[in-house]
Amino acid sequence: MNWKIFGVKYDKRETWAFEQMSYLLFCSEFNNRVGLFRYKNQTGIETEPIEKSGKFCGFQSKFYNNSIAENKRDIIDSIKKAKSKNRHLDELYLYINQELSESTDKGKKKPRYQLDIEKAAKTEKISIQWRVPSHFELQLSLPDNKYICDIFSTLTQTKEICLIKFLNTTRIFYKLFKQKYHSAINKLKLTEVLLLKQ
Repeated sequence: MNWKIFGVKYDKRETWAFEQMSYLLFCSEFNNRVGLFRYKNQTGIETEPIEKSGKFCGFQSKFYNNSIAENKRDIIDSIKKAKSKNRHLDELYLYINQELSESTDKGKKKPRYQLDIEKAAKTEKISIQWRVPSHFELQLSLPDNKYICDIFSTLTQTKEICLIKFLNTTRIFYKLFKQKYHSAINKLKLTEVLLLKQ
């Protein structure tokens, strides 16, 4: 996943685009080819949960420009809201655009904010399944998911689109030139008339 291309392609729409990518990856992971029902501004999770092997799984997409630690409260609130509206929810797949930082405490792997998030989820009887860039790298490299990678991390354009853009630009410059040319000719004619009157 090329995050620089993603940022350029979806400038000021990164959150929306990341939610769409998360949705496609979640559906792919569950071999869902028809999509999932969702409500407008659905609370806590992006779509209705999907059932697999007797467990109900939902997902939440979080695109942050600042650290995950700074957004711990937002994530915990989402978990609580998800469970309040979906009592049968067992697992929450949490898609985040950043890797989690390893703990700086000696002998500990998980950082405090990760432990707090997982504890809050456990209190709600939800298991967290983290999905971070290291997961996306593999998921997006799978042949079945190539179309997802193409949608979100390529800037290629067809020759036809480039030609159309070139022709449109050429037309615009021609119109501007024509306007300036006629304006200059009219000024010359006016000058000529004024000189002849003298």
